Amino acid sequence: MWTLGHAVREIERSHHQVTIEETATTGAAVIFWTITILSLILIFPNVIHRRDFGALFLLPVPLYFSLFGLYAAVRSSFVADRAHGILIVKRQIGPWSFQKMYKSETIDLIYVRHTIKGSGLAVHFKSGKNKDLTMSLDSQADIESAAAALNHFL
Repeated sequence: MWTLGHAVREIERSHHQVTIEETATTGAAVIFWTITILSLILIFPNVIHRRDFGALFLLPVPLYFSLFGLYAAVRSSFVADRAHGILIVKRQIGPWSFQKMYKSETIDLIYVRHTIKGSGLAVHFKSGKNKDLTMSLDSQADIESAAAALNHFL
């Protein structure tokens, strides 16, 4: 799917669990990686053929854009499982995936955080700590319903 912003949606619901997905920002990732490749094409011929080693100081530019491309390519899912009493947070970047589990008894509330960049999901723990769950800039209604669904199953 080609998107320029992260989107949050419910993808599965049963009697005991709900799964919320935050899509990757495919469009932005492609744009950032294209800029990365183009900047490398412009930098390396100067270094190799013209022996202009001053162009090496421009290497942070493609690195900067490639990191933004990785950030945009992150896909996340959140599974609230009432039967096991856990919230599972899964992140995937290409072939790599990472998973973190939180016991529901440590979670006070899943809520919508508001920043200057937009809204996203966050979790407030009973210890008083907060943790952002999404990088989302999605519509308010989608995020509110996702937070409500996760809270209902925890």
